[in-house]
Amino acid sequence: MTYNILSQELLRDNAYLYRHCHPAHLPWEYRLPNLLTEIQQHAADILCLQEVQQDHYEAQIKPALQALGTESGLWFFRGGDALLDRDNVGLILLLQPTGTGDPPGDPPGDPSSCVCVANTHLLYNPHRGDVKLAQLAILLAEIGRVSRLPDGSSRPVLLCGDLNSSPQSPLYSFLTRGRLEYKGLRIGMSPIWSPKLGISRRCRYESKRPKFTPAGPPPAVSDPTLELEEVNSLPNQHHSSDHLPLLVRFRLRP
Repeated sequence: MTYNILSQELLRDNAYLYRHCHPAHLPWEYRLPNLLTEIQQHAADILCLQEVQQDHYEAQIKPALQALGTESGLWFFRGGDALLDRDNVGLILLLQPTGTGDPPGDPPGDPSSCVCVANTHLLYNPHRGDVKLAQLAILLAEIGRVSRLPDGSSRPVLLCGDLNSSPQSPLYSFLTRGRLEYKGLRIGMSPIWSPKLGISRRCRYESKRPKFTPAGPPPAVSDPTLELEEVNSLPNQHHSSDHLPLLVRFRLRP
């Protein structure tokens, strides 16, 4: 489960974005119980949260999650570049599935049975796709290092987070298709990250256009049968974030 729970500081600093919401639904004292109830109802084995304030986490969220049997993960943030340090974090850790036969507390017998889980929150600014790409490149490089096995293969990787990118964006295409399609960029421009971060510039540049010929009549379009009566606001009395949680179920192959 991945969930951006909406930082109270960001809500306060960007109050104009929530003018359509009922004021009683915005205080943290109101939102926290709803968020914890929602997390408990879904009962996910792996929980990745974004926009978690440090003070709220230490004083309230962490104890509440521990009471539900959830353990906190590890912290990873690779600093050194002011342009990339945008108060975003990357969390990367290896999880050993339960029921593998290893006694509690003992190191896992088979390193390949671990799952690499990463959680991130990329920059929001829609005009700084270059910064998002640099953040993602650094994260993927670290994921590759952590998930790599001694024989050169990789452990299964589960990447969660708020990418602040639509499915039509070049960043999403780069992540899902393994290449970046661009127009108007000069090859050989200075990289946004410094060499000391160890990110290689070896990559493939591809630009392809699909070749197709329309055939047959256009598809029929049916008349709308449903009418939206009301557009509710987020956060509201039932859902205490301006994001929706995403959940998926995986089956590990033996």
